[in-house]
Amino acid sequence: MASKFLTLTIALSFVLLMITNISAQDNKRYPNHEDIISPAEFDPVDKLIISWPKLTEKITYLKHYAEQIEYYIDLVENTESIINITINFNNKFQERFAKTLLLKNNIPLTNLTFSQTKTNTIWVRDYGPFFIYEEEELKIVDLHFKGYTLKLDLKDEFYPTIYGLKNNIEPYIFTNFLVGIQGGNYMSDGNKTGFVADRVFRHDNPRLSEQEVIERMKELLGLNDLIVLKSQVIRIKKGGDGNGHLDMFAKIINENTILVGQYNDTDDANYQILEDNANQLETLGYNVVRIPMLRNPDNNRIWTYTNSLIINNKHKKAVIIPSYNYSTDQEAISIYQQLMPDYQIKTVYSRDIINLNGAIHCTTLTVPIQNLN
Repeated sequence: MASKFLTLTIALSFVLLMITNISAQDNKRYPNHEDIISPAEFDPVDKLIISWPKLTEKITYLKHYAEQIEYYIDLVENTESIINITINFNNKFQERFAKTLLLKNNIPLTNLTFSQTKTNTIWVRDYGPFFIYEEEELKIVDLHFKGYTLKLDLKDEFYPTIYGLKNNIEPYIFTNFLVGIQGGNYMSDGNKTGFVADRVFRHDNPRLSEQEVIERMKELLGLNDLIVLKSQVIRIKKGGDGNGHLDMFAKIINENTILVGQYNDTDDANYQILEDNANQLETLGYNVVRIPMLRNPDNNRIWTYTNSLIINNKHKKAVIIPSYNYSTDQEAISIYQQLMPDYQIKTVYSRDIINLNGAIHCTTLTVPIQNLN
């Protein structure tokens, strides 16, 4: 009963917020397309956001809770000296537990901010803010987040707006009701071109036509062009990656270069899909570099090296890539080193977390610098 009351309270609060905003000037309810830049992940950033694992996660995640904790300790250890990190917690007990573990592992808390902001899942990339610059000022577009179950997920759904209000970044909440996408399925080149995989149509926006989805995303994120690639197979039982997201097989390194995964097995369910994507990008004039896509020899689940994190901080630059304690790890590291010689290359062991259908990029979100000027 208490949980239902909390959900109703949150919903009513946002309805009131919407009603209040309706009386505001129309150009403050939606961003102005001509004045928008959707920053690329390789553009300068100030902060990193993660959501600490919860004991209240659904049973699939509970079974792997200890592995999640080990992963997050490794992730924080490899990033805290590079960038300030905001960690979301649902309660003080969870925060104290995390602090104890971090200190026990000799990880300083100096660059960490502990935020009591409730979330339901660890996949902050998917439900987190879509950051834009409007007239060179950082703002947030709150797009609809279709969760991983049929149940409405209000905590994650409105997390972008809550984050904006807490951090003095103007959020556009009305945009939440116009188009849906999970953040792991979107990339930008920072120069008004965006990239998505086609699950954004049939899975995220079944009531909209493909053209409506494209036009709404272009308008809200300030894009002149939106390049649509093929999603990998989604269903695990059919050899899928569990989500069909772009970041499971592709990574934009700079305005001209894109990593695309490649399977050695031509009979793999996703082999031809990625070949078609690579050919499409090459035809469009991009420098496409291939990087191994693997199958876990124990359970046939997908291992990807494109689910990485670029941190372009004003003081330090680093790329954090998944490692699987496998022979191809060094090949993947070498590819990143050749493409990004100015970046420190670091790895985080991801063999356990990837079994939940995501890795480093899925569990992190960078916050761009506040102003471009």
